[in-house]
Amino acid sequence: MLIPTWSLKKWVGVLIQLGMGGLFVYAGLGKIMDPFRFSASLLGYQIIPMGLIDWITPLFPWAEVTLGVCMILGLARRLVGFGMVLCMVVFTLLVGYAYYHNLVIDCGCFGAPRPVDGQKIIENLLMLVASMAWWRGWVPSVSLLPKLR
Repeated sequence: MLIPTWSLKKWVGVLIQLGMGGLFVYAGLGKIMDPFRFSASLLGYQIIPMGLIDWITPLFPWAEVTLGVCMILGLARRLVGFGMVLCMVVFTLLVGYAYYHNLVIDCGCFGAPRPVDGQKIIENLLMLVASMAWWRGWVPSVSLLPKLR
């Protein structure tokens, strides 16, 4: 088996692409499998209107999975990257709000209960930077789909 001789920048780009894509797929599937818990997590933030939660709960996890799969495959980089960045900005603002207001809640991130704390904010900021780097082309992307002739 031949290992590609890519530059460090290319390896970092592929790691971001597969890592962030995989995280979004994993997080979305966790929400799809337990929509009641996801809905309860959203309610815990105390700033999202119930009518909006009724829309977010069934739709957002599928958008999250779609973004993740598209990122893994290297599809529509600008659109998918923008979607990832937008999600990470919203997630980080919500977690920051909950942390600032000392809300003892489950962040609703990956299916398993996870409290909102300073570590979660740092994780989100790192994922935001990674998403931004991939979206803006600061790191290369690879297409995992075969080229069509």
